[in-house]
Amino acid sequence: MRYYIIFFLFFTHLGFSQSLTGVVRDASKETIPGVVVFWKLKFNQAVLSDENGVFKIAKTATDTRLFFRHQSYSYDSLEIASLTDIEIVLKDNNTDLSEVVVKGRASFLDKMSPIQTEVLTTKTLAKAACCNLSESFETNASVSVSYADAVTGSKQIQLLGLSGLYTQTNFENIPIIRGLAMPFGLNSIPGTWIQSIDIAKGVGSVLNGYENMAGGINVELKKPDQSDRLLLNAYVNNFGRAEVNLNLSKKEMKGWSTALLTHASALQSNIDYNNDSFLDLPKYGQINVLNRWKYQDARKMIQFGGRVLLDNRLGGQTAFKSRTETPGAYGFTNKTFRPEVFLKIARLFPSKPYKGLGFITHASHYKSDSYFGFKPYFAIQNSLYNNLIYQNIIGTTQHTYKTGVSLLVDNYDETLGGLNRKRQEIVPGAYFEYTYNYLDKTVLVLGVRDDL
Repeated sequence: MRYYIIFFLFFTHLGFSQSLTGVVRDASKETIPGVVVFWKLKFNQAVLSDENGVFKIAKTATDTRLFFRHQSYSYDSLEIASLTDIEIVLKDNNTDLSEVVVKGRASFLDKMSPIQTEVLTTKTLAKAACCNLSESFETNASVSVSYADAVTGSKQIQLLGLSGLYTQTNFENIPIIRGLAMPFGLNSIPGTWIQSIDIAKGVGSVLNGYENMAGGINVELKKPDQSDRLLLNAYVNNFGRAEVNLNLSKKEMKGWSTALLTHASALQSNIDYNNDSFLDLPKYGQINVLNRWKYQDARKMIQFGGRVLLDNRLGGQTAFKSRTETPGAYGFTNKTFRPEVFLKIARLFPSKPYKGLGFITHASHYKSDSYFGFKPYFAIQNSLYNNLIYQNIIGTTQHTYKTGVSLLVDNYDETLGGLNRKRQEIVPGAYFEYTYNYLDKTVLVLGVRDDL
């Protein structure tokens, strides 16, 4: 009799506690990881869908209504009548808040960063009626900006008392103001394009390269999916400086968004307040256009775009017009042409937000034709920057690490008078950075980098 009871209980358990398998997808048929799946009134027995959107949950005879929850999708449920494998499609959660009030500070210290980092927001940039990147620091004492000389109008920065040569300036973690772009690079990023500026003082992270010995400046531009659909800004002052900025953005279907950022400015007045027959500020005209695209879903993010910069400058004596018209007057002229493209790809892990894989590539061509008096200086710089980054944890989120490899290639072709010099720099690198974080109170960062 005991054997019959054992067999009866065994088959009863099979009949009332079995497993149901299924997959969760979105409207585009992409699988959704990290979905909470549970039976009615049994949230404490919930399971999560894996990286492929697949889940497996135990089922008894009383379990008939299965619920699905995810923060990015609308809640849904399904009536289950059998143990057949199921497939459910969740709808995007497009619920909009009726009103949101955002209050921010002009600048603040990033307490989450182990490196002393000050963040300048758009509230700081709004203090100036018009500005480019160099003028953004005029209302903040963190970075000192001054003219290298009045003839060319080039500007230089100082951080921790050291020259800007020891400070790395990045555009969304891409080093762009370097090499030939150093003299006029700070003038080439309009303030209406900037979302925030991160200023790190001291030796920075090993991820971005070896050029940040005194610190680093990272400029975050306005994102296509977070920008105003239309922004028109114009400015004129008593010096005769005029500029106009037009920003357009649009959110496309299925995670796509795009933005077009444009800038045009000019100064054509003879400014000589000290009456020394030299221009206090050089004349210039600049056209700057940036187009970027962004795609993002639960598991990946892609950004790509391009920029074209045209900049003409004229300085020197007030009587100077050109080398042929006024050969007896000293003058300076410069014509800059810079096209560039970039691509950023990130692999996201929704169920493991501490884990990620990213790749950044950037290519640029910089051509500068200058005359100092009658002495010409022609220069071309072709650059390629690649960076592959992987981050994860060791055991718990208290122990995180980032590692990767990078490649920086620069080709220079310079002509000064009758001298010509060509050179190529190829710098492959590898790095590893470990961070220990104890309750955000104690943070220890150890980094090592090797560049050949």
